[in-house]
Amino acid sequence: MAILVRDRSVIADLKHLASTRGTNVAAVVTNEPAYLERARRTADFIQSGLWDAATSTLYRCRLDRSPRHLAVAEDHGFLVRALLDLHETTGESRWLHWAAEVQTAFDRHHADLAGGGYVDARHDSPDVPVALKSIDDA
Repeated sequence: MAILVRDRSVIADLKHLASTRGTNVAAVVTNEPAYLERARRTADFIQSGLWDAATSTLYRCRLDRSPRHLAVAEDHGFLVRALLDLHETTGESRWLHWAAEVQTAFDRHHADLAGGGYVDARHDSPDVPVALKSIDDA
């Protein structure tokens, strides 16, 4: 059985990080009804508050009820993992379909076609002059 660990820094900073929330979803996906409902609500929050379906854009955080900063590679990876966990646990196809959308956006915006793997920031990010990539691409 997975154990829910609350990240107090998210509350203290008054922001919601996509990677932290995705990790929380993955951590609580079990057959325990209360934890499963919490995982669903967290995923719904990410979808409504940090995901722009019209542009297939995931945002890293939300502050003052507005999405801020484009998501980085780890945000996409953790979210896709969490959505697949939700799909496997619930059998609900909506999580699988959304995971595919997020993965497609991740591939389009972060894939390193020349060197393989993924770069940390989006290719079109105006704030990042150099594309950085983790040495282990994890």
